[in-house]
Amino acid sequence: MSGPNGGKVLLVAGLVGIVAVACSFGQEVAIKALADASVSDYSRTSMFGDRESLSVRRHDSQNQHDKAYLCFSLKDLPAGEVAEAKLKLRVTGAVQWQNYPVTINVHGIIDNKDWDPAVIPEATLNGNNAPRNGIANDFTDAGQTAENTVRVIGAAKFKSDELPKVVEVDVTDYIMWARGENEEYSKFAESDRDGIVTFLLNQPWPNGAGATVNSKEATGEDAFPPTLVVTVVQ
Repeated sequence: MSGPNGGKVLLVAGLVGIVAVACSFGQEVAIKALADASVSDYSRTSMFGDRESLSVRRHDSQNQHDKAYLCFSLKDLPAGEVAEAKLKLRVTGAVQWQNYPVTINVHGIIDNKDWDPAVIPEATLNGNNAPRNGIANDFTDAGQTAENTVRVIGAAKFKSDELPKVVEVDVTDYIMWARGENEEYSKFAESDRDGIVTFLLNQPWPNGAGATVNSKEATGEDAFPPTLVVTVVQ
């Protein structure tokens, strides 16, 4: 879509309808999370989908984690090729170990067996029904290759004295795969089937460290929900 003087537009989907702003690059779409929730290995039947924050933490017990799940719909993206995609998270607090930065690893499910909020509503997601949720392994079959059903996409690193702030993780390859533009990214499927992608967040190391991230339910002047920003070129 062209804006004034032939410029491209910024489309903001899922926030307050769609807001168009003239830009000088391709079409950039900012998509609010369709659903998000934390799950906890400490209490695998507890549900946290109505909370204003997401907990991403590795507890003192090595195999006990708080992890977060985020769903985004790609159905409103315009036609064209994905040039860039970024996942943006507002981190409001963190517990770090010594002077090491806190890390949030971002994963994506690449075999189409991800979280469907229509089947498992946000309010009922827990440690037992969350897809690919493991204990000894942070996420079942997680790794960095096309042969892992849960693929490591990237990571955000920060220190507690830098917060609050919005962090960004490049997720371009994953979104390209979801749109059928990066078939080699997964050996299980050429693209995402339902137009909804799932991000899984965890804190890999060390024990005791972790972070708090705004959920889509966050309120207040500084509330910034998990947002997927995708640039599409015609």
